[in-house]
Amino acid sequence: MPAKYHVRVALVAKADLKEILNYIAFDRPTAADRLERRFAERLKSLRRYPERFPKIREKFHTKFIYRHILINSYRIVFRIFGNEVLVVRIIHQARRFRRDMFFGLD
Repeated sequence: MPAKYHVRVALVAKADLKEILNYIAFDRPTAADRLERRFAERLKSLRRYPERFPKIREKFHTKFIYRHILINSYRIVFRIFGNEVLVVRIIHQARRFRRDMFFGLD
């Protein structure tokens, strides 16, 4: 049986998700509900084989390897260490990575 990882979501990632869902819910509440369920499913999927998701290729000068999951126009950005997965940000795919987006997470 594959190893099970413990998934934690950083406070800033929780705030990212809340902002995204509130923005969408303003005009399309049912779409926001669907998207929230998709995020929950994908976060749950990180418990098994989080390595299957691709590494982020952008260079933003950090000492960690980050991976991401794509959902619609958004990225769930996370890193793996030991048997833990830490979701650090949930951002729109159009946003470019900057080191300060991960301040306090390195």
